[in-house]
Amino acid sequence: MSVGDVFPWQATVVSGLGLWFFSRRLQLRGTPVDVTAIFAIGLETIWLLWLLVPSQVQQWAIATGTQLTHSEDTPWALLSVVLFPYLVFMVLFTNGLYRAQKVQLAHFGEKLTLVFGSLLTVVSLVNPTLRSLNLLLSTITLGRVSQRRIPIRMSLVYMTQIAGVLTVCSIIDRFFLILIHKSGQALC
Repeated sequence: MSVGDVFPWQATVVSGLGLWFFSRRLQLRGTPVDVTAIFAIGLETIWLLWLLVPSQVQQWAIATGTQLTHSEDTPWALLSVVLFPYLVFMVLFTNGLYRAQKVQLAHFGEKLTLVFGSLLTVVSLVNPTLRSLNLLLSTITLGRVSQRRIPIRMSLVYMTQIAGVLTVCSIIDRFFLILIHKSGQALC
């Protein structure tokens, strides 16, 4: 009920309590439901924290982001980069599960994180700048994850290589679009 408030302090605190509750459950017995709940509540908490930011600051941030990335028509595509730190948090969370010898939960967390990262990449496809930036961040993250996994999992290595090639192609495409745009302006 308190999510609809102008300043959802109560909902933010309840989300924090939910994160604490499921992290305790994860420590005690740990199930995929706990990992999923932590993931979902974490996303909700980010959204609630965003709602606590004054609307003028929100509007300025969105306007600046859309202007820098030329995504005025699709401002929602900024989520592909803005939510990337949460993806990195989930990678670190999954690493913690590996260190705690909860391998099955770590594998589940990796799959959940991979799906989330894939969704962020799909969201970025509508804007060449955001696509290139998202693919670059994805390649770096996949590279770090594949370096740390012992034994080396070839699927991660292949995903990293594919992401790297796609990143290079996307960046080249973006620069060609900039050149074409500038040459079109010079002709006018």
